[in-house]
Amino acid sequence: MQNLLDNPILNSITLLFDKKKLLFKNPSVLTELESSLTCVSDFFEVDKKTSAVIGVLICGQIIGDPVSINKTIRLMGLDAFDSLNASVWMKEFRKKGWLKFSSNELGNSLVTCEFVSDIIGAVMQNDKSKLNLSIPENLTDALFAIRKIIAGNLQNIPEEDLTDSILASFERFNSFPFVANILHNMDLLPNEKYILMFISTEVLFGREELDLNEIIEKLSEGCSDLFYLPQQIKSGKSALMRDGYIKFVNPNLADFSAITLNEALINEIHCSCTYIASKKFISRFCQVMNSDEIQEQVLFFNPGNQLAIDTISNFTSHEKYSDLETKFTGAGMKPGLTMMFYGLPGTGKTELVKQIAKLHNRTILQVDIANIKSMWVGESEKNIKNVFKDYKLAIKHFDRTPILLFNEADAILGERRQVESSVDQMLNSMQNILLQELEDFKGIFIATTNLIKNIDKAFDRRLLYKLKFESPNYETRFRILEHQFPEFSTSLLRDISNENSLSGGQIQNIKKKYLVDKLLLDESGDDAERILSYVAEETQFRVNTERSIGFCLN
Repeated sequence: MQNLLDNPILNSITLLFDKKKLLFKNPSVLTELESSLTCVSDFFEVDKKTSAVIGVLICGQIIGDPVSINKTIRLMGLDAFDSLNASVWMKEFRKKGWLKFSSNELGNSLVTCEFVSDIIGAVMQNDKSKLNLSIPENLTDALFAIRKIIAGNLQNIPEEDLTDSILASFERFNSFPFVANILHNMDLLPNEKYILMFISTEVLFGREELDLNEIIEKLSEGCSDLFYLPQQIKSGKSALMRDGYIKFVNPNLADFSAITLNEALINEIHCSCTYIASKKFISRFCQVMNSDEIQEQVLFFNPGNQLAIDTISNFTSHEKYSDLETKFTGAGMKPGLTMMFYGLPGTGKTELVKQIAKLHNRTILQVDIANIKSMWVGESEKNIKNVFKDYKLAIKHFDRTPILLFNEADAILGERRQVESSVDQMLNSMQNILLQELEDFKGIFIATTNLIKNIDKAFDRRLLYKLKFESPNYETRFRILEHQFPEFSTSLLRDISNENSLSGGQIQNIKKKYLVDKLLLDESGDDAERILSYVAEETQFRVNTERSIGFCLN
């Protein structure tokens, strides 16, 4: 506390705050506080009347009583010229990054000003050198700072001040040519510069294909002129599209949900920025499974299946897949591997995908189909597009091409319907989008289904490999049982295999039940009988389970 009392700048702004209503109305008060005005004026290098406004604002912020600039100026009795001069200085502070603005009440035209924590710290420590905010050392950190400024100001600034306020905050990054070239471009309107800077920060995170409508919706809170930007682009009035700063991903379609920066700007960001390699990849619509998170499993298949599976495992290796990409591209084809694994439940379809990823150190993006489907009109279609956008980003993020997995894909790849409701229309639209995405697909796509008859035939051509997973035959069942239960006699396992058409999934369930009982029950029981009882539970629980309902009349 003694250090604060001995702080001349803190003492000065406290005295100015206490006498703010009389300062410029009573000459004796002004004379009394002359030394305090000089102290604040010298500290911030401004004229004395502006220093009084600064002192009152900072002291109010420190004690938790922030007020608007206009209200403070009126309260202190400054005339119109002094108010204008103080406003000019505030704009300069904004450019230096000292200030941020907010409005506490909806529709309130009085802007509440807050000094950033570094400036408050300079006052609290009586250290003028801390007023010179550090400039990032590289463009990466500058774009991170710009993104933070945008996020911190959204929904806090009245409409008329939003764009200008945020752009002014970017001025301190002018030492970076990339930023300066955008901010000082006379052909770009303020709202276009604002959008362009935000898109550039998205590219920093590897998001090169963007939804302009979504960005505008996010940034336009309190800034209605952004809503007119798509119309300006369509009419050719916006320099963003007219001069090639941004472009449609598909030049033949004016699709605002798929735009990108021009190559020159992207290359400048790529060349000037350092990316954080350890950054975790996050997807809203997919479960991301890294290879080191997948538990290694030994899988057994019938000989015919095993041959096809070995082939697939071979060409999804890093070396073979890279060769295939080169050959496909050289032949004028899209370098995509698309596959359908189909067959009865428990035959190893999904687990094989995981083991391929484990073997070849690939990440899996497993689509959460329930999360894709939305009750809102148009959202499901947008979500399926976002799945493939996320996958394209994942290709750039990971060293090895990841696997896009649609598990139980019949929920979305089913036969198209005759349109009788909005749900039918939504499902058909989703399938049309999926068909188009697969037509142009680059990467590794695998869909699994238990119900191949329900899959729309239009997908047949888009899926390069269709692999049927058969139920394990007698010998394969025995090998699975032998692997899972090495402690049991060969004769018992052969009898189980011979008498029961168990799938691999059912055998795994039996093993889990066996382990649970070994943990919870007395181990002195007959293990062979337990195994046989588990087999019966798996194979007979659907048999003779129907019950009569109601009374039986003789």
